[in-house]
Order: sequence, then structure tokens, then C-alpha cells
Amino acid sequence: MTETALNFTKSKKLKNDDERCPCNGQTEPQSRNSQPDSSHNPNRNSSCNPEPNQEISALLTTDLERHACDYLLDCDYRMQSPRTIETRRIFIKNLLWFLNHRNFASCGTTELRGFFSYLQHGHSEPGGRWGKANLIRAVRPITVKDYYINLRCLFNWLVEDGILPVSPLEKIPKPKVRAEQVQPFTQEQIESLLKAARGSSNPKRDEAIVLFLYDTGVRASELCGLRLCDLDLSSRHASVLGKGNKRRLVYFSRETGKVLSNYLRKPKSTPG
Repeated sequence: MTETALNFTKSKKLKNDDERCPCNGQTEPQSRNSQPDSSHNPNRNSSCNPEPNQEISALLTTDLERHACDYLLDCDYRMQSPRTIETRRIFIKNLLWFLNHRNFASCGTTELRGFFSYLQHGHSEPGGRWGKANLIRAVRPITVKDYYINLRCLFNWLVEDGILPVSPLEKIPKPKVRAEQVQPFTQEQIESLLKAARGSSNPKRDEAIVLFLYDTGVRASELCGLRLCDLDLSSRHASVLGKGNKRRLVYFSRETGKVLSNYLRKPKSTPG
């Protein structure tokens, strides 16, 4: 099985594998299930200072980074798709960037609320979102929801593995996203796309791509993954591999079938 590396910078350990407690600044022995000490510094954020009889649902940022590597390996073991694992790796990396950028020693409910707020408004901060000058546009509401769902999977896994007693996302409701109204292409736009395809350096291929995408609505990644054996020109359908490694049939018009057939009959150019 291929291991999935998180590629985060490893945290430097203190002598005797001790870690600095984020709440009181004292050196405390570090264990797998260690949590921030809430007995000092009452002005620290609420995740380090829970109310009496309230279960601690915060994790040291350095511990979160370490456990996240194990989580992604577990995702790989459960044979989740490479695209899903990569998405989760990026989301976790961005969360850790935010925690370190804000100098949060631990990650709890308060820090996660701050993270989701930053996710929506970070593009307006100097330097752009995630410190990247080109990310100056607001994310779509569906992106915020995707972050929530993927991070919830991470923290639920930490609870199942006995690392946290409860998820810090438990008290944060899932964002409500209104269904986006997708506007279809106009006939004029379709004609413009086809005109550009027919004027390209590979007109038969590009025309087939435009018509196939227009008829089926498949994702670009699904189109790129098509093989000859996935196409049935006589029945005018194709088998595509979509999200979650699930296959489905999509259908295309007679005109698209003719263009595809014309492209596939095109003789391959010989080298030299």
C-alpha cells in the first residue's frame, strides 16, 4: 500500500520528549492523549479553559499535525480515492497554517470558529488568503461547507481513536448553503466554443471534447479518464469513473457520436 505523506514540517522536540504547555508555559511530559492544562492563565481562549465538568475538546497544534499524518494514512488504508485524500491533506494543511499564523498553541472550538471566519474573509487580509498574494477572491459558500465536512471527518476520527473525548466541531453547526442556480450555456456561447475548437491546432479532437462535455456534463477529470473501451458509439453512451470511484453511464447525441467517430478514425501521425 502506498503511504500518503502529509509533507508538513516536523515539529522540533524538546529534551526528553517534553513539550511546552500552551496554557501556563511550563514544561509538561507529552503523551499521545495529552491535553492543554487549563489550571492557569484564565484569560486564554475557551478551548484551553473549559468550564467545570466540561470535557476538554482541544488538541495541541503540534499533536494535531502529528495525528493528521496518521489520519491520512488511515484514509489510504480505507481505500478512499486519491483525490479525496489530497483534498483532505490540503484542508488540514491550511488549518495548520492558520493555527501557526495566529500563534494558537492548541486547536479547539474557539480556534475553529476563528478558522471558518478567516476562510470567508482571509482574502481581504494583506498578503492574501494563506499568505498567497494571488488568493484575493472570496471562497464560495460550498467551499466553506466542504472544509467543515472534511475537518469533521478528521475530528470524528480523533474521537474514535481515543485521542479526543469529543469533537471540537460538535458545537459548530454545519454551514447552510443555498443551492446554486447553474446557468446553462446560451446557443451563442456554444457556437463560440465550437468555433474556437475548430480553429485550434487539433480541431477534430477539440470539437469532440466540447460537444461531449456539453451533452454529458461530465467533470474534466472524468473526461480525461475515458478509455476507448468506455465508449459505445452504437448506443451513444459512455461509462465514466466519478467521485468515490463510482461508475455511471452518460449519454450523448447523434451529432456528438458522429464527431467522436470522425476523431477516432483519424490516423495517428507517425514520428519523424
